[in-house]
Amino acid sequence: MFVLDCSIAMAWLFTDEKSKYTEKLLEELTYDEEAIAPSLWVQEVTNILIVGERRKRISQSQTTQFIQTLKALPI
Repeated sequence: MFVLDCSIAMAWLFTDEKSKYTEKLLEELTYDEEAIAPSLWVQEVTNILIVGERRKRISQSQTTQFIQTLKALPI
């Protein structure tokens, strides 16, 4: 089990922020591990998604798809 920071989760969405490390954590979380997140994590993620849409970094459909992905993970 590991603690999931918002910046790691956002790197899964924003391709310019991805790294081998963040991809490895996503793979581990998808297949083996569980994660816990700080109590403010949902608010942090929501805020970044809103700002990302406003700045045209992501579309509304990307936001929706990403939320579904996060919900499917053992966080």
